[in-house]
Amino acid sequence: MNSSNQLILSLLLGIICPIVVYSQSITLNSQTDVDNFDSALTHINNSLTIETTDIDDPIFDLSNLSNIISINYDIKIRNNNSMNHLDGLSNISSVGHNLWILDNDAITHLDDLNNIISVEDELFIRQNTSLTDCCAIHTLLTSGYIGGEIKIYDNPSACSDENEIIATCSSTSTDNIESNFLTTRRLASRNLLDFNPKSSRRNNRA
Repeated sequence: MNSSNQLILSLLLGIICPIVVYSQSITLNSQTDVDNFDSALTHINNSLTIETTDIDDPIFDLSNLSNIISINYDIKIRNNNSMNHLDGLSNISSVGHNLWILDNDAITHLDDLNNIISVEDELFIRQNTSLTDCCAIHTLLTSGYIGGEIKIYDNPSACSDENEIIATCSSTSTDNIESNFLTTRRLASRNLLDFNPKSSRRNNRA
């Protein structure tokens, strides 16, 4: 997404919620840092780094970041071993440079990144030893925009590389569509039976 489109998106979003922009890099090294983050911020015109360095106060909850919509440079999420999800990042739709998710031993899924449709440079997901569900980035990989390299490796099965994620999650999406279709057909058939005059007469005779 170029700067003009980002500006238009920001203006449109500003109609819905106030735009609060921060122009410096932000580094969060502890849960206290996260809790003290200004939750009114919606746009960061620089980088956001989430990396536990205080072992006595590890990061485990990102919900205070939930108003952030865009990061104009990097998002780096690394070395967080007490955080099993990324709740708080679910409103981010674009990353202006790199998106890195590295060496997070407890993260099990990426569901909170499902709104990201644009990464201007590199997508790098490596050595997240509990990460087994990457379907949230399926749309980004298949129909979103990634301007740089895609480097996904050394994660568990189902998240071990780009092709595996696409194959696994495409199959899951197809299964969900088929299941929903069959459920709809069953409900429709049941409704037709309920309104069938012959069926009603049989029920009345009984």
